[in-house]
Amino acid sequence: MAYEVDFKDVSTIGLESSPVAAALAGLRANEARYFRNKYDQAFVVEPAKKAKKLVDYVHRILEEERDIIIESRPLEAAELHVDGIRWTFVFYESGLAINVLYTLDDEKKRAVGFKLSDGMEVPEELASRFKFAKQKSKLAGTIRGSFFVIKGEYGNSEAGMAVRKATAEETTSRKTSAKQSAARKAPAKAAAAKKAPANDGGAKKTSARANLQRADLGAPVDDFFARQPPEQRVLLEALHAMIEKAAPDARASIKWGMPYYELKRGFCALYTAPSYVGLNLMAPPEKFDDPEGKLEGTGKTMRHLKVRSAADLDEGSILRWLKTAAAHHS
Repeated sequence: MAYEVDFKDVSTIGLESSPVAAALAGLRANEARYFRNKYDQAFVVEPAKKAKKLVDYVHRILEEERDIIIESRPLEAAELHVDGIRWTFVFYESGLAINVLYTLDDEKKRAVGFKLSDGMEVPEELASRFKFAKQKSKLAGTIRGSFFVIKGEYGNSEAGMAVRKATAEETTSRKTSAKQSAARKAPAKAAAAKKAPANDGGAKKTSARANLQRADLGAPVDDFFARQPPEQRVLLEALHAMIEKAAPDARASIKWGMPYYELKRGFCALYTAPSYVGLNLMAPPEKFDDPEGKLEGTGKTMRHLKVRSAADLDEGSILRWLKTAAAHHS
């Protein structure tokens, strides 16, 4: 499942198998804090198996640039696109985190960064090639980092092309909206200009930050259901029907690769895992009436229901939880 990393309530979700899970979670949270504070962007990770194209993209650069093959198993990956930069992250079971910074227009600012979680050994495949500098982090303890500059071109991969396409579409949409808005406001601005005093300092320009858009962002949910194995599709469609029953006015579309349901804001989402399907319920845990403890999770803003078979589809409880989540966002 896709997971928005919370840097205020640090969790090891998705990283539990790492021998330095707590430190790796802190390192991941440190990245989330950076993107929230600098770009006002959420840092959303996916299991490596679901994000194979991102992992392959990073591994391709490592192999072609420096003949490096990472021995550890990748656990999660993430990608963001802000200010013309494509950021791709992979977090490994050993505690290693790799990020690729790839500017789409400036070939001089492209690099691969390595970060080592507090307490882990330097991976053998990196030890003889790089020197690591230390930095302190309140979230991650001591982080050791190194990097190298990318010399080749890697912007034409399928994933990269999707990013370019999404960025171009968003830019076109933004420019069109801006022109329409400017046309509507022009008369009012002209009138206001006559009354307003001169401003010698000039107007400050604000830069729009483009959020990463997956190719399927905003798509209908039907295709997602159709792609699932029959046994999971039945469970997903049953949950979908309950969502429509609990919140008839909800809008359903694909976001972060999964069916996402919104009223004024998102209140629930569906996802799949190898052995179950899941329902994310977006509200503080204390709001849910769950005497049997069926809901899972440790965060402050969400709980999860894992559905492994039809026996787990307790309609009465699920409808109650859905209505609670919907009411919280109405």
